[in-house]
Amino acid sequence: MRKPMQQYLKSLYFKLLFLTILSLNVVFGQSNYLNGYYISTKNDTIQGQILSSDWEINPIEVLFKDKENKVLKLNPTICKGFGIPEKEDIFKSKNVISKKIKPSTPFGTSPFEKSDTAFHFLKSIVKSEIVNLYLLKQATDNSKKFYIEKDNEIFELENHTYVFTKNYKEYVVQNTNYKTQLQDMFKDCPSINTKYLKYTELELIKTVLGYCEFRTGKKIISKTEKSTLIINAISEISPQSQSKPFIGIGAKIVFPRRFRNNYFEIDILPTGQKNLYNIKYQRLRMEMIIGKGIGLGKIRPFVGLGAAGPYIDLLAAGGINFNNFAVLDLRYSFLGGSTEKYYVRESFTVKLKVRMARFGSKLKFD
Repeated sequence: MRKPMQQYLKSLYFKLLFLTILSLNVVFGQSNYLNGYYISTKNDTIQGQILSSDWEINPIEVLFKDKENKVLKLNPTICKGFGIPEKEDIFKSKNVISKKIKPSTPFGTSPFEKSDTAFHFLKSIVKSEIVNLYLLKQATDNSKKFYIEKDNEIFELENHTYVFTKNYKEYVVQNTNYKTQLQDMFKDCPSINTKYLKYTELELIKTVLGYCEFRTGKKIISKTEKSTLIINAISEISPQSQSKPFIGIGAKIVFPRRFRNNYFEIDILPTGQKNLYNIKYQRLRMEMIIGKGIGLGKIRPFVGLGAAGPYIDLLAAGGINFNNFAVLDLRYSFLGGSTEKYYVRESFTVKLKVRMARFGSKLKFD
């Protein structure tokens, strides 16, 4: 078989393999069952498995599988909460007041519609014997709402934007009542000043933890901001190249699940090239990818986009991650050009990555 035909068949094979792995994202990337528990209305802790998700918004209901594989639908009215230790996710069922704001209100009248009281699964972001802090994010409202619990009473930390009308003009008013609420609640702690406190998860966590440390005299460390730095050894092959596999090194930062498993990766490899005179030479190639892992299991598909140099290449990436230890990474580069003459080039590469080192870190974002 002629070399052009061989290269064509290899290229076709890798394209089909690439599309197959991308299609696996739909299958393996779905939510999966993880070990967890729920608390019954009688305060019994029932062990089993919970159908987990990234939960960008607070769940309305979750599926629980007991030891006999019977599936039970849990909602906030039939249980007191649930947890998944592997993810450090804890949701508590709480009956809270939800205030709805009118789109526009005449000046001097209340901006609120009728308040509703309902049970919700609130995500626990600070848990202590002194104060508890919860997060609620609903599909109907993109903004975050924070609830604080002290002395068995729970209420919303109010941060609302109103639109008032007066003399046919609209005025936007920001109500930051949460500052007054926290200042009054923590008035026995002289070091807390909420005057410049921002209504963000990180700022509120710091304030609540500071108060808990003041009351208990113990240092409390929040574990919600974990990120991971991974160093990989890389072996790369390409169906278009007759060369032996290239060996390289890569660095990857995997962000916490609150950032929906996003990652940033840099790979550095030598690569064989031919110039316009068909003379082979080698140079280093750096690839940068921003991507997302899908699902929560140990076998996790991922997809990503990026760029590479020294050529002007755009990259599409997809593959399967085996517990952040071994990675099968397929990449498709296109829109490439050389410094001597620009041309359109397509290429597929297959990378096998093995973890050499792993470092835990804490990256603070909000």
